[in-house]
Amino acid sequence: MPHFARNSCIAYTWNEDGDCRAVMATRSGDKCKIVKLLNAKADQDTSVAEVLAGFAKSLNAKDAAFTVASSLGPGWDMADVTMPNLPMEELRNAIAFELRKHTPLSLDKIRWGFRSTIAKQDKKQGSRTRIVYIKTDVFDKWTANVSALGQLDMVIPPAAALDPLFEEDTVIIPDSEGVTAYAPSPEGRVASMVSADGLTLDKALPGGFIKWNDLESLPKEEQMAYIPAVVLAAYGLTSAAGHDTATMLPLPPSLKPRRNVFMTLCASILLAISLLALVIYAVVGLQGRSSQIRALEKELKKVNAELETIQKQIKPEKKKAIAELRKEMADVTPSIPPLPFVLLDLSKSIPSPAWLSGNFTWDEGLVKFTLEEPVTDPTLTATIDTQELLDIIEDSPYIGDVRGLKSNYDARNNKRTRDFDMNARYDTPSEAERAKQRNQERAEAARRKAEEERKAKEEQMKEEAKQDADDQSQDADGENNNSPRSGMRPSSGMRSGFSPRGSDRRGGFGRPQNGGGFNRPQNEGDDFGPGQPPPGNDFGQPPQPVEGMNFPPAPGGEQNDNGFTPPPGNGGQNGNGFAPPSFPGGMQPPTPPMDNTRNVRTR
Repeated sequence: MPHFARNSCIAYTWNEDGDCRAVMATRSGDKCKIVKLLNAKADQDTSVAEVLAGFAKSLNAKDAAFTVASSLGPGWDMADVTMPNLPMEELRNAIAFELRKHTPLSLDKIRWGFRSTIAKQDKKQGSRTRIVYIKTDVFDKWTANVSALGQLDMVIPPAAALDPLFEEDTVIIPDSEGVTAYAPSPEGRVASMVSADGLTLDKALPGGFIKWNDLESLPKEEQMAYIPAVVLAAYGLTSAAGHDTATMLPLPPSLKPRRNVFMTLCASILLAISLLALVIYAVVGLQGRSSQIRALEKELKKVNAELETIQKQIKPEKKKAIAELRKEMADVTPSIPPLPFVLLDLSKSIPSPAWLSGNFTWDEGLVKFTLEEPVTDPTLTATIDTQELLDIIEDSPYIGDVRGLKSNYDARNNKRTRDFDMNARYDTPSEAERAKQRNQERAEAARRKAEEERKAKEEQMKEEAKQDADDQSQDADGENNNSPRSGMRPSSGMRSGFSPRGSDRRGGFGRPQNGGGFNRPQNEGDDFGPGQPPPGNDFGQPPQPVEGMNFPPAPGGEQNDNGFTPPPGNGGQNGNGFAPPSFPGGMQPPTPPMDNTRNVRTR
């Protein structure tokens, strides 16, 4: 059952054919009663504005508590959305951003408003809001037709005013395009065209809270023509209508109501009288306080005189002790920290992505400043936690009593500004201790995080080392078994740039076999057979050392067929002509390269 908060309301409607109607409704307990009905048709000699002005004069519209009007033609639309619980100015900016998703027209080509009272919803989920928008040229025609009414509270299409009046019912409204049924749904009203056959007033406007009176005696077609005006009249009696006047389609200043001018004047007079009484009361009080101050000044002079007399009687030693005590007490009172120290600590304390705007004021140690930060999601209060930010600023030894004042969201620039104030003062011992504890907690958290990252990095490096060892082991097994893989893939020694000792297949200086030839197994695709050297090599000469490498002969012994002197003593030569215990020239095989590019960063 709807809640009616006003005593009377007048609703005006008209269509593109010039059919104009007016309905006056009054409250009768918990029901709406239709008391007056008017209709006329505009023609070439009489405009719609003149017809509506005649209706207002006949109904004595100045006595109406609420006036609402609407055209029944096209050029408007509505959309139901769920919006977060924001202050009014921020909510309007958020709705303007949301409106771009529901209309192809730019905001400068439409007039729009919204209603946030169409349905009850959980505060955590936000509020159900209905956006109503009209093309600018259509809205100008509407306001021109109601310009002669003198005063008007709202312009709103009947279909946009159904909730919460008929929030659980399907309402049927005739308009210029036919008969449309508006059914409720979780996403908003669903419109569909229906037939007018068998349609009655109770079926079109269910609920049973409207007393039709003279409307029931009219022909059926005439009854249906009055339904849009009846919807607006019933809506104007509810408390929701008064709430929506601040957010719905804005009216020209010439149409705004002036019925409360007398009440406003009376309220102004009463306010002036109240202010005058307060001034008189303040003057009397000040006079009384002045007399009390004068009496206290006399008493103070007497006390000072007695104190001087007592001080003259005190011994010099006691005077010296009193002077030192006064000096110590004066040193206890701290002075205000310098402005550069405060500004430097404040700049260091503000974390990214926020920054300190130009709104910074300094008034004898009282500081006010503004932070700006980018925010892409308007539902978020801020990207930086307020309490965490206050604690970080409070940790400064020159700042205290930091307080957050207000927050504003700029939807056009996707940023949020937050105002703060604080006192420039030195920390007390207890505040310094708390700041020290917070810094230790932050350092411990950073140390734990770095330790976790270091352990994870070590585990990754161990896994990589293990994988490299497995790969090398598989390569060694392939070479020992003369597998196809060993003949096609270089071993770990080859990847290092050196041939492994003991390998005749891969070495560049193998022992002469089969008449001094290169003992190389034939591979698929070679043009030379087994035991034949590759073309372009002269095996008649001893092999020469590789350019850039100097292999001095070992002491003692003579050169063999390959041009190298075998070492004396025990130890035979391998397949490459080198003795395993003594590498030529005292050189050792190079150590495989390690990946030193991955460093563990700790803090």
